Amino acid sequence: MKSLLNPNHILLVALSISGEALAATSGAQTNTLCYPTSGKAYIIQLARDPAPALPKNYDDLLRFHYYGICWARQIDDGLQFARQMGYSYVFYKSGMEKSPLAKDLYFYLETPEYMAYGGLGVDRTISENKTYTQAQIGAYQQHFALKDTTSPFPKNMLPGWPVKDTFCVEPDYQQQKVIDYFTEKVMAIAAKVERKEKRFLFGGLAWDVPEVTGLFYADGKPKPISYWTGNDSTAQFPGTTHDYKTYNEGKVAYFNTVKRAAMTKFPGRKLGFIFEPYPIAHWVTAIAKLDVASQTKLFDHALIAQESGHTPWSSGTEFVDDPRIFKSGLIKKDQVGSDTPDNHDLNTNLTIASKAGINGAWFNWFGRLSGSGDKTPMREINEVPNWLQLIRVVANWDNLNGVPLANRSFTGTTYTSANSRMDENIIYSRQPKTQKLFVVFLNKGGEITLNPGERIVSVKRVDALFRETVDGAGDLLTSGNRIKLSTRP
Repeated sequence: MKSLLNPNHILLVALSISGEALAATSGAQTNTLCYPTSGKAYIIQLARDPAPALPKNYDDLLRFHYYGICWARQIDDGLQFARQMGYSYVFYKSGMEKSPLAKDLYFYLETPEYMAYGGLGVDRTISENKTYTQAQIGAYQQHFALKDTTSPFPKNMLPGWPVKDTFCVEPDYQQQKVIDYFTEKVMAIAAKVERKEKRFLFGGLAWDVPEVTGLFYADGKPKPISYWTGNDSTAQFPGTTHDYKTYNEGKVAYFNTVKRAAMTKFPGRKLGFIFEPYPIAHWVTAIAKLDVASQTKLFDHALIAQESGHTPWSSGTEFVDDPRIFKSGLIKKDQVGSDTPDNHDLNTNLTIASKAGINGAWFNWFGRLSGSGDKTPMREINEVPNWLQLIRVVANWDNLNGVPLANRSFTGTTYTSANSRMDENIIYSRQPKTQKLFVVFLNKGGEITLNPGERIVSVKRVDALFRETVDGAGDLLTSGNRIKLSTRP
């Protein structure tokens, strides 16, 4: 073995140091208790003649490679990380448009209806202990889902997600006027957030747990509308009109209406529409009851991302393995993905990432970095170890680089492609925009294999946001086209 840098090799690598050393290097705070393993991470800048070309559909695919963390506190850290990892699409967080780092990015509005409740003079939640004006009561009863028309307000409202002594209310999408109201407001919000002078532009819509049958609860458990009304329809408030027979017909009509409005208002944009049901097959089964035309419109330019990870009742890979999702032929495997926040262990993430990779599917984050039951939750992106940051993008980068599926394989423990590798020793892949090689050595058994014609440019260590810091060439050794960690302490 010889030193990595020599007259014939120039390389850029970025190294992540864990614990106190990482905080000292980057100034970022980390939580090593969250890490099942940390590893040493690098970015390797490679030169190659001829330079690799991106596929013709690269711009079309970019909308499905999104940085979806919008429930964290930090904005700039998330934007710096997103830019470093080649994300062009990010989930919008209030105030993001003011950041200089938002330049040249597209934003998704996540569950945008919640931003529009205020236009009716009401909140998303109702409390029986709060006093409401007659105008507010009228707005709730005329625009939101009712379980009956005889009980006094608010006992007549269908109870959504319970929060302490309150419950959420859901729009009554069986009314076309409600669909039109929310569509108009969402489009106005999208236009207001845009900052055209810095090219921070609307890029699409995303919905968390987009149950077309509604999100309604009794005794802390989800229930169908029929639990209260005897059928799949909300109760009709006097003076209102139900233009759709069932709630799921109306909900899908809303999705399709707001999608069409977005494409009309922002012509020529590469807009994406993200749906994140917990289990995808259950969601698809409910939609399959509707006409094919409605389903086809719903899935157009859409990515369906599974929220559930590996649990006692879920493999975490149903998003590509469950045949019910693809039975109709309306959903392809390059339209599905995983967004699970639940799992931080290497084996589970390796399996999910590899299954996404071999199927041309996607692996992202949606809203949060940790599951609800995490004992040591990761709240900010700088608390996430570099190996977990990287494993989330490997399948996406192979998709964006146009790596043929025939050139990707997964043995159950090892994923390999022309651009990437994931196993118990190492994770690496090539970032499409820069063609830099990002790598995390999980232990000294990890090894990089360069492709024919690739030359190393320089080596850099990285910080908690996977940004290049200091030279790390001395940490690595090379032999021919193989690179390993130095054996020195």
